[in-house]
Amino acid sequence: MAGTATGVEPDARPPDAGPGGASGAILSGMDLEQWWNGVTPQTRDWLIAHNGEALSPEVVADISRAGGLVASDPWWLGERGPDGVFLSDAATDWIEEHANGEG
Repeated sequence: MAGTATGVEPDARPPDAGPGGASGAILSGMDLEQWWNGVTPQTRDWLIAHNGEALSPEVVADISRAGGLVASDPWWLGERGPDGVFLSDAATDWIEEHANGEG
């Protein structure tokens, strides 16, 4: 199987998925509840402090390392555009609940 550096066949990605890479990757794999405890405390702090903002390449890399692997459209992934990858509204709500000790 030919594949790419991301492990996803080019025709298996959405047309605008780009070449992969940290800031252009589509995250999936484990669910948010599963990878949350696997990311570094610094990443969790960043996600709380920057909730709703585009994910930094370092945060995308840490989520991927923790099990949010490059794949297709999970519920917790929001829009992707020139400013980067965003979490969905539901994911930002989930993070806010956990930051407030509600989750």
